[in-house]
Amino acid sequence: MLDRLLNWFAQHPEIGGVRRILAAVSGGVDSMVLLDLLARARDRLGFTLVACHIDHGLRPESAEEQGFVRSRAEALGVEFAGVEVDVKRRADATGESIQMAARALRYEALAEQARKVGADAVALAHHADDQAETVLMRILRGTSTAGLGGMAEVRPWAGLWWLRPLLGTWKQELRTYAREKGVPYREDPSNQSNRYWRNRIRRELMPLLESSYQPRIREHLVQLASLARDDEELLREMALRAFEECTSVRGASRVVDLEKFGSLPVALQRRVITLILYYPSGGAPENDSVCWDSVHVETVRRLAATGRTGGRADLPGGWQVRREYGELILVRADTGRPAEGPGAATRLAVPGRTSCPAFGVVIDAALVPISEAKRRIRIEMEDSSGVKPSTPSVVYFDWGEMEGRPLFVRTRRSGDRFEPFGLGGRKKLKEVWIDDKIPHRLRDRWPLVTDGEDVLWIVGWRRSRKWPVTAQTESVLRLEAVWTDEEIRRWLDRRLGRGQ
Repeated sequence: MLDRLLNWFAQHPEIGGVRRILAAVSGGVDSMVLLDLLARARDRLGFTLVACHIDHGLRPESAEEQGFVRSRAEALGVEFAGVEVDVKRRADATGESIQMAARALRYEALAEQARKVGADAVALAHHADDQAETVLMRILRGTSTAGLGGMAEVRPWAGLWWLRPLLGTWKQELRTYAREKGVPYREDPSNQSNRYWRNRIRRELMPLLESSYQPRIREHLVQLASLARDDEELLREMALRAFEECTSVRGASRVVDLEKFGSLPVALQRRVITLILYYPSGGAPENDSVCWDSVHVETVRRLAATGRTGGRADLPGGWQVRREYGELILVRADTGRPAEGPGAATRLAVPGRTSCPAFGVVIDAALVPISEAKRRIRIEMEDSSGVKPSTPSVVYFDWGEMEGRPLFVRTRRSGDRFEPFGLGGRKKLKEVWIDDKIPHRLRDRWPLVTDGEDVLWIVGWRRSRKWPVTAQTESVLRLEAVWTDEEIRRWLDRRLGRGQ
């Protein structure tokens, strides 16, 4: 199973820059096996590890379980962090169920603790049985085909990578590993209660389906999730194009042009609405509470298709939808900016790989001799016509002139100015984006490379005129961007004519 974990990391190059992982450990067999595997793999994969236990305060033995996890972490030479959250207080204040309140607080606490200990990823112990149950629950509740995709193995959220390396492993395999390797664990008595819906799915419905209808139902549900994710990737690209054509931003609102929207096939209409609802949701990764039901999407679609001017609907999460003449306006009180806030900065490792999940990009920095740069680009003098507005995802700077100063990745800040390569003078960054017709919705999260003061690179699009590679250059800094923000990547591919 250790080899399987090592292979899993190798299959996800986007997280190659992860250097510190916070593992969510409850004390159950799933998370204790995850902790054991990560502890065995850390040296070979080059990351440090912190075990984190969240005490929800719902059972008298939870404090003792935290001590149990602490002892095991210490035995493995792993740092430990214990966190307490007040689930009942939140449930009383918000009206959420105990499970929903616990889930929300758990993800918030994990994100906060990861930032506190300097982790850039959180590892969760969800496994294949969890995936099957999630898909079945969504089917029963009512979901879109996107919801059928279940949980993702890797997902950026709240400035962190969220990893599920055991998602392809069955529960019984984890129990076998624990027994053979002597991994201790505790059974959570609440898992035996039929009070919670997921427990009833696990303990009653799934066994019934296996015994009376389809003994391989779990495998089929996991396979369905995999196929749905593949199909959704293609359909999402089509929906993103439709989204750009028929929606716009007006303050904190998303406005839909009903004439253009009405010309779309119904399938794309539903996906455009889902994109609007999910884009700023800010919910926890694959948190069931933020998986929009098909009834919510259909409510919005019908209002757009057949509603009257002045018609409106209220949706979960504080959303309000209203129809005004030829427009549909969707408003949410929380605009869903990244948890770090606009303009937050991450220092680039030079040389090295910097993973920036909050900004949807991984940047590789390397110091290369001028001979390599000459093979790849023509030497550009400062007064030359420069590069085209749409540069590739690789740029070169004169490292000798930069004098080793630190570089950072961040999003835009008020007052940012930019000196486009090949043009004289400085322009407001906002003006550059308007001239280049970069969609407004992408600007707040588009990554920028700066030297702490000036914007050097609108990643993947334009570089500044500072520190160009010239005939006198001796040492070159090469920056290459690998996109994890699929929307920006697809937009760039369309504008640059790649993959066509």
